[in-house]
This record gives sequence, C-alpha cells and structure tokens, in this order.
Amino acid sequence: MFWLLFATNDTVNLVPINGVMNLSKCIEILKDDGEDWNPWGEEFEREQNFKSFIVQKPSVKWWANQSLDFGKQFYKSKADGVFQPQESYNVEIWGKAAIGLYLWEHILNGKLESKMDGVWSYGFKKVDNLKLKFRTGPGVITTKAPSDVRYLLLILNGRSEDKVTFAKMWLDFLPQFRNLQSVTLVILGNEQCHNDWLIPYTSKAGGLINTTFIVYDSPLIDNKYFFQWPLGVATYRGFPKVDSKKLDLENARPYICNFLGSIYAHSSREKLLHVIQNNNLTQLCFIKARYETGIHLKRQHDDTPMSNVSIHYIILDSPLFATASREAIEMITKLTYGGAADVVILFVWTVVLQIFASGWQPKETKSSLAIYIQSLRLSDLTLNPVGMNTECYRIYEAMSFGSVPVVENVMTPGKCGDSSSVVAPSPLRLLKSFNAPIIYINDWSELPGLIAKELKMSLADKIRRRIRIVQWYENFKLHLREQLLSVLKENISRR
Repeated sequence: MFWLLFATNDTVNLVPINGVMNLSKCIEILKDDGEDWNPWGEEFEREQNFKSFIVQKPSVKWWANQSLDFGKQFYKSKADGVFQPQESYNVEIWGKAAIGLYLWEHILNGKLESKMDGVWSYGFKKVDNLKLKFRTGPGVITTKAPSDVRYLLLILNGRSEDKVTFAKMWLDFLPQFRNLQSVTLVILGNEQCHNDWLIPYTSKAGGLINTTFIVYDSPLIDNKYFFQWPLGVATYRGFPKVDSKKLDLENARPYICNFLGSIYAHSSREKLLHVIQNNNLTQLCFIKARYETGIHLKRQHDDTPMSNVSIHYIILDSPLFATASREAIEMITKLTYGGAADVVILFVWTVVLQIFASGWQPKETKSSLAIYIQSLRLSDLTLNPVGMNTECYRIYEAMSFGSVPVVENVMTPGKCGDSSSVVAPSPLRLLKSFNAPIIYINDWSELPGLIAKELKMSLADKIRRRIRIVQWYENFKLHLREQLLSVLKENISRR
C-alpha cells in the first residue's frame, strides 16, 4: 500500500492507493495523415490585403550611439551591386524556440496559421525580393525538412544544457542539406553567457553559420559574425502583440508603478517588496506578489526507532504546505521503521517535493495574464528586479504599453560583462546603445525617492514620456527588422 498526497486550493489529503492507479482520462493521440505526410509540403499563399506597418517617426531622435537606418547604410555600402534586387530568394525560417514567435510576429509583423492543434504552424511574407517562409512547432523536425533549402534562418534555444544538446542536434544535421548556401542563426543564449560551444559551428571556424544573433550581453558579440538580439516579450506565456495605435496614452493612470511576480527568499524581488511595504507604497503601486513555497525534509539515517527519526520541514509561505507536511509526518511516524515503511517514506517525500517543484500554485492562467497586462496599462512605471540575468521579458512588455521599465543597473554572475568590443557598457548593452528610455537604479532603496519625483510630475509630462517610449520601442523593432533583413541579404550575396 502507498500513500498519495492529494491537494487542491482548499484541502490537502493523504489517500491510500492499492495496486495500480487507473487514470480517469486518457491522452488523446493526434492521428498522422499517413506515413508519407509531411508538414513541410504545405503550400503557402500570399497574405491578402496586407497593410504595411508604418512607424511614425518622433520629432526628436531618442537614440544617439547608433543609427536605426541600418538598411539604407547596407545598400549604400554595396556599391559593387553584387546583390541583385530584382532576383527573388526563398528564405526558410525554422523556429525551434519561443523567441521565434517574437521574431516573426513582433519584428517581421508576420501572420501565423496553426495546423493540427498547434503541432506545427506556418506563415508567409514577402519583403522586397525575399520570400520568407516561417515554420514552427513540435512537428518541425530535421527529417521532415525540405532537402532543397538554400537560404536558412534557424531559431534555437541555448539557455541550458538540455537546450544546447537539442540545438547541437539541429546544427549537426545541417550538412545533410546539400544545397544549403547560407545560414543565419538566432539563438536564446545562456543567461551567464557561456556560449563558446557555438564557435565551431561558425563560418570563421569552418562551420556553416554565416551570422549569429544572440540574446544577452555575450562577449562573442563583434557586430560581424555575432550580433546582439533582444529577449523580447514572453510569447510562450501568451503575451500579445500590442497595437500601439490603440493605446490610451493621454489619460491619467491610477498607479505610479507595478510589480507582479513570485518572491524568492534572499532575492532582489524580496528586497523590493520589503522596500514597498516599509515605505507604504502599496497604496500607490499595483503590487501582486506570490511567495514561492519550499519544504525541506531531512531524515536521520541510523537504526533508531521510527518515533525518534527527525523529520524537519520549513514552511516559507503556504499554510496548505504546513498542513500537508504535518499530516505526512504524522502518518509516517505511525509506521514501522524499515522495509516497506522506507518505500512509503520515500514515496510521500517524493510526492511532496514534486508538488513543491510545480510551484504549488496554479500555473499562469488567462486571468492572471489579463491582470498583468492591465497592470502595465494602468501604471507609469514597471519595476524589474534582477533575476538570473538583468535582461527580462518585463522590460519589453512594459514598453509595449508605454510604461517605463525601472531596472537594476547591476551585473549578474557569469561572463556577460567581459566583452570590450562594443561601446555601451553591460548590463543591457543593446538597450543602452540605443539610449532606451529606461530608468536605471543601483538599489531598490532608491525607489521611494523615485516615487516622490513621480508624484510631482505633471500629467502632460507623463503623456510625453509615454509617447516617447512607445515611439522608441516601435522604431527599435523596426531597426531590428531592417538589420535582420540586411544581414540575410548580405549572406545571400556572399554565396
């Protein structure tokens, strides 16, 4: 007999399980169209009635260190006319990371259609003489890829060891495409900027990758073989593409600042929350914090009776966890030490830890996402406590709604600040190089003073600032678009 810990939002119960537990619901398996079915063979149709996205240029340029007119500079530099504008080129874009959706929908303004309940999705877009075909989803695999691909933009995830292993599988497969002439890589880098594994795959080392766009302040960035790419918004959580023309930027917003997120012990987020609470800022800011919960069980490995075995647990937040732990311990202490009891102890201990690993709280829902978006819409400042890396989705999500990101100007552990080949200092080199209208602070103890300044700011000044940041962000995305397309064209011209 095993004891299984069941928990809901309201109750926690230990339930005895005899034999094999039957699942009440079966996983519905998607049926294949047949052995010869190939999602890559889908015919694409041109977008109908597509209206070009036109960014209204601000009267004052908010960037200084670099030009956003990347495309024109490229064409001026191609005086030899190697790249023929009248010739069309088919560029395959294969998205195997969530940042691919940000690239396709937010940067290239592409449309996306889903097939087989999201097993794979596709889109088509013609820009100048480039015919872009975007394909993404779990159905996008190496063995189904068109073998005649010539120009490829590949989007991968290199954030962790398991993701690197998956990315290498794709990169190692590239030589199988015999007609491949140019490869451009966009990759989510490691948060500590440990990305040297990419070097052997680059053209300068004899590999197939001509150019790499990488997220985070990697020391590999040289603006020749490696360019920096923004993290963007969390498309994997369903964050939408915001229409800046429909934003309300002129009415007063009820909150000065906002922060929604999980709080971890001994973190920047915890310090931020203490500053907010100690300075009575909860009435001025939209704050919704959720403490992460942890349980640590320690068993004494000796031959003492079960009643003398020490089981310690630490409750960081949830009273439900406290109840679960006490009930589990009471049940365990009633059992005889050794043999089957060890199995029960291990089973209950594993179940508790699995619940802890899942965060206990329900995952983000449509409701919680709507609340988060509303907090951005109704606040003039968005607080961004540092995490594994200073760059976070929240920065770009705030700018989408005209809310100014307040960011800690501190370096995180790793080698992201080691590069000396670029002008702007780390962290957030890319944003700093274009003078992003972000507020930087060195410590959250500066927040009360910042809030005091906000209280004195007139509505007219806030409106101008909102317009400024929305315009800056739209032009920033336009620059990324032009830079990416120009690099694609340049790689094609080198064939």
